[in-house]
Amino acid sequence: MTPRPLLLGLTVRTLGAWPYGWRAPGAHRDPRDDPRVLRELAVAADRAGIDLLHFGDWLATSVDFERGDAYLLARVEPLAAVAHLAAITERIGFVVTVNAGYVDAYSLARSTAAIDLLSAGRLGLAITTSTDAATARNFGGRSIDSDFERATAAAELIEALHALWDSWEHDAFVADVAEARLVEPARLHAGGFLGRHHSSVGPLNAVRPPQGHLPLLLPATTLRARELAARYADAVLATATTVEDALRLRDDVRRAASAPERAEPAVLVPVLPIVGADDDEAWAAYDDLVGLVPVADAATADADAVPAERSIRGLGRLLDVSLSGVLLDEPVPRRLAERFAPVGRLLVKTAGERSGRRIGAERPITWRQLLVANLVRSNVVVGSAARVADELERWSAGRAADGFTVLSATLAHGHRFVDDVVPELRRRGRLHENTPGTLRERLGLEPAPNGYVRRLALH
Repeated sequence: MTPRPLLLGLTVRTLGAWPYGWRAPGAHRDPRDDPRVLRELAVAADRAGIDLLHFGDWLATSVDFERGDAYLLARVEPLAAVAHLAAITERIGFVVTVNAGYVDAYSLARSTAAIDLLSAGRLGLAITTSTDAATARNFGGRSIDSDFERATAAAELIEALHALWDSWEHDAFVADVAEARLVEPARLHAGGFLGRHHSSVGPLNAVRPPQGHLPLLLPATTLRARELAARYADAVLATATTVEDALRLRDDVRRAASAPERAEPAVLVPVLPIVGADDDEAWAAYDDLVGLVPVADAATADADAVPAERSIRGLGRLLDVSLSGVLLDEPVPRRLAERFAPVGRLLVKTAGERSGRRIGAERPITWRQLLVANLVRSNVVVGSAARVADELERWSAGRAADGFTVLSATLAHGHRFVDDVVPELRRRGRLHENTPGTLRERLGLEPAPNGYVRRLALH
């Protein structure tokens, strides 16, 4: 039996997904140059056959992001970025993130319908909510505090978008020259929706998107979010770091589904690959990234100014052992590792898998390696292109993942994945044919019927 093609998306973080990755030699570190690097990434991914670029978003900023999430400091607004990149690509899809608590349904329906038309049906939406206080202040203090109401706001936004996108039937513009009739009035619908958080009278002054309804990629981080994903998602953006977690998430979404006949959404798992020509080169690249993260021991001059999670003192509390006087690059002694709390034993395993190091070996695990393994909790995969491809296939073999959203430690690492791992997966027959089509088609979805037409047919 031929395995299903994997869905591959690149999560766009121009300053990199690795803490302090911008410090790497030659790394992109100036958001003012984002237009150039976005174009280069989009064209390379389009040519290679990546299915989609995923643009996250955050509606506030702070210098505190510099310590771990530098990509959040300043970024090109996602819809603007996609409108630009769609014009220079032919096949790749784009998924933009919107916050249901801070967006107007009519404006969003209009702009997304336009971009879907201009891109020949290559746009999708990731709908999230947020309780971030800084974001609320940027929108006049407006905040939706309960998990239930946030899920309600997201559901209302989706229903409003569907109603507005369905305003015009696909064949509403008849252009009857003889009868001097451009549109068929019966094929224009009110497009209205009334809810507690989102309302619009409609109809939309934009033609129906080529995809009908844009594909929806939804997170599933809470019970309410999983219920929402079960009802509306075409793909679920998982946060799983183990196969078992991903399988539990899939089961939760399946159990929460209110319509048994609805197609099960694809599960996309985040992964952060560090690729080398062979495992040794990949391990060396990982060690270089570890060295970029400022961490502190007793000998560090500004140790007291470093957050606890990035200090030997904080690591000692986590492991439940005394690390007084320990230096960052000393090997972890086996006799002390045997006394670690369970979380410490897991960190030893994680650090070893990522770095190829072992306690007591010629390349030993150091305290720095443990500290950074605790800081970077992404699903990091380190190795040759074949090794990374093997790991992705391992996840898909047990249906833990239908695809992956690939995080790039730096832009250079992202290009290495595109140049090395994607061809390896294509050689194995694990990717879709790289032909023009809509994002819905890449996700294996049927065309979305017009809700008004469907209801009329039922009556």
